[in-house]
Amino acid sequence: MTEANPSGTDWWPLIEETFEELCRAYNSGRLVPVMEADVEGFAYHLLVTKLGGDASRVHLGTRVVGGREKAQYDIAIGRVVSTAELKQGLLERAGDQMDAKMRKLLGSKSLLSGFRPAVEVGSKGV
Repeated sequence: MTEANPSGTDWWPLIEETFEELCRAYNSGRLVPVMEADVEGFAYHLLVTKLGGDASRVHLGTRVVGGREKAQYDIAIGRVVSTAELKQGLLERAGDQMDAKMRKLLGSKSLLSGFRPAVEVGSKGV
């Protein structure tokens, strides 16, 4: 059994096992997808079940940190990065290139556009 929060190197075998099981379910008639969402939902169910019910790193129809602004991915595995973390990261990377007014605006709680929570995938996110 896979641990509840596997490291990045442990994810790939889990994903392969999940999709092998999904194929077996389809071939046996236990999964009869009508829409793409049926496949996504079944894969999500299998992943979360294999993680002992821990859904904190498995996400459907979500944004990915560093992805295109309006792109949403069917399924993503990784750590959720909050609005505050995204804003703080930008301030740390580019704050010295902004004037005081821009830094203050970026730091305000009312500025959310472009800083919605997203999933960080890859070695840093898992």
